[in-house]
Amino acid sequence: MTPQTDQQFQTSSTQRGRPRQRSAVACTWCHSRRVKCNAAAKGRPCTNCENANRTCTLIESKRGKKRKLSTSPSISQQELNGIAEAPATAVQRTAVHGNVYDPLRDLRNIPKERHISQVHGPPITPSEHEEVDSTREAEETSLYTQVLEKATSAENPQELKEGVVHVMYMGETFNLTHLLRQVHAKSESDSLLRKRHFEVNVLPKNKSANPAPAQNSPLASFLQQQGAFTIPAANICYQLFRTYFDLVHPHYPILDRADFALQYVDLTNPPSYLLLQSVLFMASGHCDLSILQDAGFSSRYQARRTFFQRAKVLYDNDHEPNKVTVVLSVFLMSFWWNGLEDHKDTWHWLGISISLALTLGMHRSTRHSDMRPKDRSMWKRIWWSLFVEDKHAATALGRPVHIRQADCDVERLELADFAEQPIKNPEIFGTPEQVDALYVIALVELSFIAESIVEKSFTAFNATTSLNADMFQTCSEQLEHWKAQLPPELHQEKTNTCLWTSMLHIAHR
Repeated sequence: MTPQTDQQFQTSSTQRGRPRQRSAVACTWCHSRRVKCNAAAKGRPCTNCENANRTCTLIESKRGKKRKLSTSPSISQQELNGIAEAPATAVQRTAVHGNVYDPLRDLRNIPKERHISQVHGPPITPSEHEEVDSTREAEETSLYTQVLEKATSAENPQELKEGVVHVMYMGETFNLTHLLRQVHAKSESDSLLRKRHFEVNVLPKNKSANPAPAQNSPLASFLQQQGAFTIPAANICYQLFRTYFDLVHPHYPILDRADFALQYVDLTNPPSYLLLQSVLFMASGHCDLSILQDAGFSSRYQARRTFFQRAKVLYDNDHEPNKVTVVLSVFLMSFWWNGLEDHKDTWHWLGISISLALTLGMHRSTRHSDMRPKDRSMWKRIWWSLFVEDKHAATALGRPVHIRQADCDVERLELADFAEQPIKNPEIFGTPEQVDALYVIALVELSFIAESIVEKSFTAFNATTSLNADMFQTCSEQLEHWKAQLPPELHQEKTNTCLWTSMLHIAHR
């Protein structure tokens, strides 16, 4: 190796191997918990103290004045030894926040303006990069710390409802799950050992829960040009809402009717344009054509395509920060199909919705979580709606299912999961009927049988069922048993006028 080559090797190796510099100063709260403090870059209070509503007091550094690392092409052996002897915490942080996939990244809520400025704005200086990285690392560390603190303390779960709360799911093989098992190893509470969902405050209470792009930002201008924030007149929207809750919601009860009625009765400031456009898209496929004509559309296809494109541009640009809302919206978007050449079809969008639901932990029981019973019931309705549509799409399109029963332990639906609060505008948002709940419960059970038939009949190694008479007999008996167990409200002979009873028996046949 020539001297010049050796010099280049030393320089490149130093740049790649240099560990993250430690913060020049930390507050007493972060120092006592041994977590990253960004007080030096952000100013007081640091992100951790701000989230915890604590007084941010800096400690006196005992390391002395920090010596800058050399930026010359070569580096002395003494400095290399110093880097090799860097604190273990720096190495640990590199392992946690390096190229390893971090499931907490989906929970971050970084304002969109920051991403736009990095592309369209002036170059970011090294000091700005350091501040962004420091803040981001502090936010990640804060999430991990919140989970550990709430899992080991007797904090009142209701106190977690204040501020911006997200549910964080941790699977069995996640490293933090192993740590929690060690903490609770001597606990006599089975609930603590089986807990998989933890509520965390993602944003400080003084920040917006739904940070929309600034009105003059490039992203906001682009979305405005694409019509993402354009909706029909209020009276048209109200008619479409009624159609949705009359004809879509009974089949897929993924929304909370009372919450939706409260949040979307005022259309001047809807909480989520993504969900709003998705609901309008679904309703436009079932409403009276005159409603769409009054809204200025020449055909049902034009209306559905317009609403779908508006929802899609919002999804593509990550406008919606609430991941549960994204699951609901993309699920509704999965009912768009634009022909055989459209590869982003029902299967594509349904897969995205199910994949995101899996990352949120909707496929696992929330019995041992701190979630409110109302939210737990809604999650169950969402999950089983995804399950039903997954089996239907797999059967209709001849494709594999996205959801494997072996991965799920969500409890079956009960009538109590469909309990609703009274609303002030039933003429707009409809009223629940018990037969709707019975229909969904029976449809879920029928979907289990449908999956069993497809699984036993058609596989990559067995594409025919002509010789499997025993399997046909077993499936036929399962279907007859399902029909015999139907409640009286769903007997077709007694209720010929009920739409959902007729739909259920069509699915059975």
